[in-house]
Amino acid sequence: MGKKKNDGSNGQAQTVQRELPVQLSEGELLKAGDRMADIELEIDGLKDDRKELNRQIKDREKDRNDLAKKIDLGTEGRLVDCHWLEDLNQNVKTLVRDDTGEVVDTVAMTAADRQEGMSFAMGDQPMVDEDGAEDGADAPVQH
Repeated sequence: MGKKKNDGSNGQAQTVQRELPVQLSEGELLKAGDRMADIELEIDGLKDDRKELNRQIKDREKDRNDLAKKIDLGTEGRLVDCHWLEDLNQNVKTLVRDDTGEVVDTVAMTAADRQEGMSFAMGDQPMVDEDGAEDGADAPVQH
């Protein structure tokens, strides 16, 4: 008699599982489609959230940069009361800070500035000739 070869199978079939393609039923396809639509909506919501977060980050970065500039310069822009000083001889007006007296700006006076700077003898109103023009305004110079 010959010897039997021992293959370790005891004569029984061994069961294993493998992932293999299986045709989906119509119900399973509908369920998968619904789930995909839900996920698409979630993705859109997350993208909107991301846009809002990016906007918030950008705002915070601007705040941080503004603070860094303040710290670096040791100053910040604030509304400060100022007043104009008119110099009719130099034909300029100068803007001066009320808190420090520092000159902020000097600009040439306009005709309107010069007119406002003059005080009129007749109730602070300019003299007007018969055609309604201010006396001396646009009048030709005669020699």
